Amino acid sequence: MFFDSARPGKEISDLVIDFDPLSFERKPIKKAEALDYFKQRGERTPYDIINAIDEVDGILDSRAVDKLILLNHTELQRLSEEHCHGQRVLELLEPLIKSLRQNGHLERLRVVDIGCGLGYVMRFLGHCQKKGALKDVELIGVDYNQTLVNEAKKLAAAEDLDCRFLIDNAFRLKEPAHIFISTGFLHHLDRESLRTCFTLHEGPQTKAFIHFDFQPGLFSIVGSLLFHMARFRERIARFDGVRSAARGHSAAHLIQASQNSVNDLKVTLYGRYFICKPIPRAFHTLVGLKNSVRASFEENLDSRNQRIDQWY
Repeated sequence: MFFDSARPGKEISDLVIDFDPLSFERKPIKKAEALDYFKQRGERTPYDIINAIDEVDGILDSRAVDKLILLNHTELQRLSEEHCHGQRVLELLEPLIKSLRQNGHLERLRVVDIGCGLGYVMRFLGHCQKKGALKDVELIGVDYNQTLVNEAKKLAAAEDLDCRFLIDNAFRLKEPAHIFISTGFLHHLDRESLRTCFTLHEGPQTKAFIHFDFQPGLFSIVGSLLFHMARFRERIARFDGVRSAARGHSAAHLIQASQNSVNDLKVTLYGRYFICKPIPRAFHTLVGLKNSVRASFEENLDSRNQRIDQWY
């Protein structure tokens, strides 16, 4: 299973669930078509996982799929917790917000998490707000998946957090985002879709974006293989997790796609290397912001500004 998952290609999650991008209605998925993709590639494990899902008249049963997707995202949340991902987001978001304030943006800032899943990042930031951080900042998680959004809402309510979760398109909100963030979202887009996505960042309200995703390469794939073998319990999470690492966009391609699409923002990559070159991290972070904010952002990062690559 693990060597199959280390090949670039689609994840199980990509093939068992899909939504209309305008109406957000769930599309019926033919089981035979989902199976055929992995059969053609000779990948037995994802084939077996999909084959075990209940079907109704050849269509994958939505309740069975939801159960599988929820298990997958529960594993992803545990991964985020173990790797302190919420803290990584905060360490970039706080100096960014401080820089925007210093450069005259004094109104309430709206931070939108694209493809929020169970809302781990927004809920982590919500806890930080309760402790006095991120003042006058609105936290919104957006996803197409009703099951995940409902679960995120329940968790936020149980934790008494001031963050919202919506079934919506992050780029078409009635109240547009000032800052877009995401985790593990960009690798789901092919090259053309990636350029289109960055073009949508070019709204009049957009001040910045922070996108965390896998940095492709032997180091991240081998590391992902070992980690998922040791820590993940669900087969779908093991397969999709390793495949995510295998299909990430390179640093050069992220820079090229974003630089050519967001003319009003300067872009860079943050945290590509562990301690120093040439040891790469499994994750890298694409940062975009107004040029007027760049100097103060680097100053507010303090010693961490050494993790910034060249600006484009």
